[in-house]
Amino acid sequence: MTLPVALCCLDPETYPTLSRSRKACRTGGILIQRNSPEEQKWVQGYPHNRVFPLDSIAKQVRLSGLYYPPNDTSYNVPVVYEDDHFAIVNKPAGMIVFSNRHDGHGQHALKEALPFVLTKPKPNTLDVLRRPQPVHKLDKATCGLLIVAKTQPALLNLSNQFRERKVKKSYTALVNGIPRINDVISLEEARALNVDATSDVPSVAPQSSDADADSTESSSTWNLIDDPLAGQTSVTVWRTIKSCRSINAQDGYLTLVDLKPKTGRFHQLRRHMAWVCECPIVGDNHYDGGLLKGDALALRRNGLLLCSYKVTLEHPYYNTPAGREEFDHTLTEKDGQSPFIWDYTDDKPTLLVSAEIEIPEKFQNMMDEEELYYATK
Repeated sequence: MTLPVALCCLDPETYPTLSRSRKACRTGGILIQRNSPEEQKWVQGYPHNRVFPLDSIAKQVRLSGLYYPPNDTSYNVPVVYEDDHFAIVNKPAGMIVFSNRHDGHGQHALKEALPFVLTKPKPNTLDVLRRPQPVHKLDKATCGLLIVAKTQPALLNLSNQFRERKVKKSYTALVNGIPRINDVISLEEARALNVDATSDVPSVAPQSSDADADSTESSSTWNLIDDPLAGQTSVTVWRTIKSCRSINAQDGYLTLVDLKPKTGRFHQLRRHMAWVCECPIVGDNHYDGGLLKGDALALRRNGLLLCSYKVTLEHPYYNTPAGREEFDHTLTEKDGQSPFIWDYTDDKPTLLVSAEIEIPEKFQNMMDEEELYYATK
């Protein structure tokens, strides 16, 4: 008989179907030792191999445990928050999240770097993943915060939070031109959409007195984009932070905007800004229009100016009964600062984790360079 049939007969619980046993053979998990003086070594079994009387069949089981090599400082992936269950890292621009064997990214993908930058969970942590697993994606050119699961329960919980749109994400982008105003909504209406709308301005370099007045007005006023993409509901809440003069930009201005996506469609923020607001994100070579939008080609020198600067989500473990007991007994704040926030909107308080980073310097540098170049012309 063939090797897959033999596996189904010998271990029907593990291999209830031929499809399952064939897959085990194709992935290199099954070995065969022939009952022959000439072949005394174990060889990998394939689905087409036949099994004869007195042959031995073995299943390979990984004994090395978790894959967490010593920290490698050559990976420039700062860790913003980490515990035994999940982590939040700051993905640099230009690094892809998941490798693609056809594109040759290999070990330069973020997923491959995570075991080298994160800490191995404590021995008593349940259902630890062998490798840390990113829960969502950021475009290769986008920088900023990315959520990573370290245990199987955390992976399922975080995936459900994204599916149910409980994770609140905040982005900052520099756009080419003055964005076309959409439906204007109040701060309370923006919060009712379950996005992280606040009156605070993202951490950027100081602005002029004129820009301060504009940002104060926009802190309580938001704009709503409810424009389907590929037939799916796509909602983005945004506001203007400040603007600067630019000889290369359309309308003579570059504008820094605060973006709060409620949904997470493919290239949602990039397409909404380019198609709805008619102001593509600076450095977006897919949607910036080239020479049709001012001199967009001259603005590509610093790459895509889009950053995920803040995320807020429910902790995947500390909101369970066992996790809450561990949190109450062992967890303490460090240096007077804590990423935890208690949400009392429901009958039972929920522990949230909020992480925020400063906007990369290239955003302000770009605005300063364009402002200076405009003033000298």
